[in-house]
Amino acid sequence: MKDADRSFLNKKTQTCYYGYGNKKMLPYNAAKRKCEDAGLHIVFMETEEEREYVAKEITQEIGGHWIGAEMFSHRWYWVRGCDALDPIVNPPWRYNHSVNYSRAIIWGDKWSGKFPGQYCRFVCEEEPFKEEICDGFRSFERVNEWSSDAFFRSFNTLHEVDCGRLCLADPSCKGFRFRKSGHHKCALYNRSNTTTKTKTRCDAPREERRYIYLSIDLSIYLSIY
Repeated sequence: MKDADRSFLNKKTQTCYYGYGNKKMLPYNAAKRKCEDAGLHIVFMETEEEREYVAKEITQEIGGHWIGAEMFSHRWYWVRGCDALDPIVNPPWRYNHSVNYSRAIIWGDKWSGKFPGQYCRFVCEEEPFKEEICDGFRSFERVNEWSSDAFFRSFNTLHEVDCGRLCLADPSCKGFRFRKSGHHKCALYNRSNTTTKTKTRCDAPREERRYIYLSIDLSIYLSIY
């Protein structure tokens, strides 16, 4: 990314990082969108090795910056585009964390809670190419009606795509319903009672099931971006 202030290369993993400093700070959603528009994603740390690299090599150079972690119903998840969400266990908070914060920055190797509308530095991550060869899949259904006794979880999410990602993250989920109003906007179901539905196939590579490639019917989601 030519407009980045700094670029970093992790030679061991062949992962590139592009840092944006004080003069190019953005709110969380705008920073995330800028990364995704370039075919990248806002940085997140899937391994302890990557966490140490980001803390020592990147954060020390550009300061605290957004990470791709989002909170839904008091639980934190790594997110990437429209892929499934990966739960985060015991986030390393620098201070006592308030549940009012739904986004976070990393400073050194510790997190600090932030509101998504705050302006912060950010880092876009470009991972090496991974051939998408899959030997299995799981699909979920988006339907108009659901059986009330099939409901088993609910979340308060801003967008329908987040509701779909939460469904993909839960092995029990067979479908979801998203409402633009109401306290629990996202409802997950383990079965449906209608034949009117749209199937979405989620392919996962054999060796690394955490890399989820989700094929989305864009007509469902265009209105939210």
